[in-house]
Amino acid sequence: MSQPTKNMLLSALSMALVFSTSMYAATNKPTETDNNEEIMPATAGAKLPIIIKKGDCELTIGGKTKIESFWQRNVYLLNQAIPDEQVYIKHTLDLMFDFAYGQERYGYKAAEFFLAIRNKGNWGRQTGFADRESGPVGPSSVKLAKTIFGSHSHTTGKPLMWAKEAWLQFGLNAAFGTSDKHLHFFKLGYFPFEMGRGIALGSVYGLNKEGLGLYSYVEDKGAPGVLLTGTLIKDILTYDLYYSCFENRSKSLSDTLNIDKRHILARRNTPWRGVDKNDDLVGGRLKWKALNDTKVGTLELEPYVFYNAASDQLVEIAPDSKANWGSYGCAVEHTYKNFEWGGDIAANYGGQDVFAIDRNSFKIINDGTTGTLVETYTKVTDLSGKNLARVTTAERSDIVFSTANVSVAQNGAVLIGDPTLKNAADRVRPCYRNDFGGWMAVIDAAYKFDNLNLKVAATYGYASGDISPHEIEKDKTYKGFVGLHEIYSGKRVRSILILDERFLMRPVSLDDGFTDFDTDMTFSDLQQFGFGAIWTPKTRVRNLSINPNAIFFWKAHATKKISPITGKPLPCDASKYMGCELNLLTKCSLLKDLTLFGNFAVFLPGALFRDITGSPLNIKGLMDITDDPRNDITNADIKTLGFGIAADTAYYFNAGLEYKF
Repeated sequence: MSQPTKNMLLSALSMALVFSTSMYAATNKPTETDNNEEIMPATAGAKLPIIIKKGDCELTIGGKTKIESFWQRNVYLLNQAIPDEQVYIKHTLDLMFDFAYGQERYGYKAAEFFLAIRNKGNWGRQTGFADRESGPVGPSSVKLAKTIFGSHSHTTGKPLMWAKEAWLQFGLNAAFGTSDKHLHFFKLGYFPFEMGRGIALGSVYGLNKEGLGLYSYVEDKGAPGVLLTGTLIKDILTYDLYYSCFENRSKSLSDTLNIDKRHILARRNTPWRGVDKNDDLVGGRLKWKALNDTKVGTLELEPYVFYNAASDQLVEIAPDSKANWGSYGCAVEHTYKNFEWGGDIAANYGGQDVFAIDRNSFKIINDGTTGTLVETYTKVTDLSGKNLARVTTAERSDIVFSTANVSVAQNGAVLIGDPTLKNAADRVRPCYRNDFGGWMAVIDAAYKFDNLNLKVAATYGYASGDISPHEIEKDKTYKGFVGLHEIYSGKRVRSILILDERFLMRPVSLDDGFTDFDTDMTFSDLQQFGFGAIWTPKTRVRNLSINPNAIFFWKAHATKKISPITGKPLPCDASKYMGCELNLLTKCSLLKDLTLFGNFAVFLPGALFRDITGSPLNIKGLMDITDDPRNDITNADIKTLGFGIAADTAYYFNAGLEYKF
């Protein structure tokens, strides 16, 4: 039996286990009262099962553990011709501690400290790769100029735990002895914070648009921040004022005196970083309960705005850009009897300044004749333009750092100091600005049929798109929507593959004259429409829920069709239709607080992927997947070996157990 067949059989058996366990419970368990109580609080400070109380101090302890298995096929490139299939088991352990003071004396928690500790990782040692989870790293191959020699590894010998949240909050009314009519609180530490539905500003710290040049690496913890929150009109109007420091580069002399800016033309003589080069965000929002009447229902509005000052960001050579931008928007939720609807709309403002840089640096290559490894420049060649110039001791500083040889006008010109060499045609990148002009809107609705224990829902979403903002090096407006720390997967109709897991490498639009696709898997350049249902039948199975849905996706911005023969863009647009995602999400309670769940998804690619099959996907996109120095993928490999986007059906299965305590 082939391995793919075994994996598919394993997944089928796992899905059968989910349903058979549910049916067994329905026929063999005694009738129990349904209990929908969430043991793990949505926010910190709720009553947890373990409570230790002394005087006016109270310590509550809780947590959860989840063990789940995964099987995925064709989820990255929709290409069954390559080994795009993954099978693995993952665990997540969360421990939560909440210490509060003042409930009896003040009638609210005058002081509160919250700590959430997490351990997460995949089962088994990932040999040959750097483990991206907590724990050992390595062994990893060491590569120089396409040659691998030896390996190295770093290991702790034990799995790691880290603080996912750690914050302190106290009541300003209690601290300063003011009236308790309108309460105000001050909070600081590591904690999640988002605005609206978390699309414009989400709570996944570090998850950004890497292709845009914004700070981008994920930390599985809350962002460090400060929050001032309080009540303006009791039961009607509250406010939040938020500040966060995402990156700090001013904590030592080695930070401020760092000479990373030597490639910026304007900083040749002052290459140090300098002071106040952080990545900071400030924002605010109101939560207004505009209506609360049995005749018209409840209407809640959340207008919000934030501003992000991100210095020393990376487009090509860190740091070569900065962004001063933000978003403003408003979220709404309305419920009336069995009907509910809501949405979120936001727009970007501000922009990004990309500095003029000298792209020339050094690399080591095989000379191609004698097999000798030599050091060369990356943007200086011989007069033919075919061979990179070799580095010599005498020329090294002159060619790379001389202001006389570096300007946009010198691109392609013969070097002043050495008439046998010339600059590459793209050695110097000009400065330019990307003004952010993107926007997004989502709306969904649901209606519950009490007699059927059934809720039906529909959703629509749109996020503007554009070509890559760095394809054209001139001042322009980038119309693709930019979200910060966003991983929105839907509220009333959830997408597993496209919006939640985000494996699929969605191509950014190609314009005339460009041949390499970038990828963007964020909530941008996307239009979606979907519908689904949640059925909670009355059985002996506690909290049995069956949630099927279907979601259709389109690109918001057209891209060029790709020739299946040459792999180059054609002078006509590809279809915008990405495809249809079919999902089935199920869960039930085996015991109190012990949940068995199973999720299955299928993505049926649309005409877009058939129109761009064999496209010259940006190499970086492939290397992000492989992440192994033993791989040496070139543009030729993408075409001859079939490493590229195709249009085959993608499958996803996930099942596991979660226990809350």
